[in-house]
Amino acid sequence: FHSQIYAHSKNVLLEKVEAIQNETKARIHETNFLFLTLGTSYVYFLNGKSVANCHKMPLKNFTKRFLTIEEITTQFEKLYATLQKANPEINIILTVSPVRHTKDTLELNSASKSILRLACHHISEKHQKAVAYFPAYELLIDDLRDYRFYAEDLIHPNFQAEEYIWEKFSDMFFSESTISTNHHIEEIERGLSHRAFHPTSEEHRLFLDSLASKIKKLENKVKTTGLLEKLALKLDTQRLENK
Repeated sequence: FHSQIYAHSKNVLLEKVEAIQNETKARIHETNFLFLTLGTSYVYFLNGKSVANCHKMPLKNFTKRFLTIEEITTQFEKLYATLQKANPEINIILTVSPVRHTKDTLELNSASKSILRLACHHISEKHQKAVAYFPAYELLIDDLRDYRFYAEDLIHPNFQAEEYIWEKFSDMFFSESTISTNHHIEEIERGLSHRAFHPTSEEHRLFLDSLASKIKKLENKVKTTGLLEKLALKLDTQRLENK
């Protein structure tokens, strides 16, 4: 996401940032859940101020150090107060990214992740009614462990690992009804992504009709912004292409 926030002038960049901030504020007011994924406890300072080091600037320009657990929890409390003011009903789910920052070395990556994990523990213990921790980090690093669950770079989780973590997440946070509904949605999405050998055949037309029927059945179950509309639009597009 951060790679999308760029511009060739300061004014255009500020306009982009302001637009994203306004959209975020609007969503915060209407959302029930906010996911916060912590990636690293390293922070970069320039002239005494913390900055985002994602602009390929020379490392010599910055002072780099670990945030302390107290610094992280203090900043969270400020954020939490702001969120509560905007939306008192909001719930927060914390995770630590299992993606290793190998450029920092494995030893320092472990130290960095440990700080984040302890910070999450303190925060979730303090705000037990509104903040939960989901162990995505532990599931990949400690449960799956093996490199067959990683992508070719041996850093990011592969599809099999993502599916496993998603299943654990579903079991932890979703009701049986929601899990069942998600399975139906996934079934429809798989059907829409299927490439037919004979797209103009009667058999394929009946297949698309069955998908339309499944989407219709979900209308009373799914209360989400545009998901079913997007599936229906994709289905209509396929029908037009196959005429």
